[in-house]
This record gives sequence, C-alpha cells and structure tokens, in this order.
Amino acid sequence: DVQAGVWSDVKFFRSAPPVQAQPEKEQGIVLFGDQDTTSAAEDLANRLAEMAQRGDMSLVAQVGDLSYADGDSSIWDVWGKMVEGYAAYVPLVAVDGNHEDFYDFVNYRGRFAFPNYTSPNDITQSG
Repeated sequence: DVQAGVWSDVKFFRSAPPVQAQPEKEQGIVLFGDQDTTSAAEDLANRLAEMAQRGDMSLVAQVGDLSYADGDSSIWDVWGKMVEGYAAYVPLVAVDGNHEDFYDFVNYRGRFAFPNYTSPNDITQSG
C-alpha cells in the first residue's frame, strides 16, 4: 500500500537498445561490490542514481556483500531503499557473497528473482 508507506511507487526501466539500433551510443556499466549502508555507501548510491537518471549507464552489477545485513531484514530494507534511486532506472544484477548466505539466503532470495530458480538448493556462492 503506497499510501501507508508499505510499498514504493511502481517503477520501471527499459533495457538498452540492441547495439545495431544505436551503434554509436556507448553503454556504461558499473561493477562493484561490498556496498553496505554507511554514509559513504549512501553517497555512492546517490551518485549512481544521478548517473542512471541522466542515462549515463545502462547496467549496475553488484558482486557480493551488498548490504552487510548478515541476516537482519531491517538492514536489507534500508539498503533496498538506498539503491532504489538507480535500481529503478537501470537493471541491477546482484551476485551473492558471504554476507548474503545467512539463514539459507532467505533475505537475498526474497529480494531478487532469478531465471530458472527452482529451489533453495539451486543458489550457491559459486553459481
């Protein structure tokens, strides 16, 4: 319920066009890991949000240790709100790390959908 502050407004993004459609357009990809929810991480998220909203990047790949929540759902919620400024505009590829594996990845799996995912045993740190 958006009015009660439980859910966010509906967001959407468009995937980058095929290279053949705009061969001269460069595609910006941001790749990093170990973000957490500190003030420095928030500053980074704000800069990424500006880039995404200007169209300066077409993909963010975060490679492990996303929120450093270590199983705490409330920290995951803070992290999710923090990254919404860019994740609402460009695809976010999230790769699990050792800080996502708490409680059988329940917080991580509850926030990210994966193609061909059929059971909790399908997700591991190596793939």
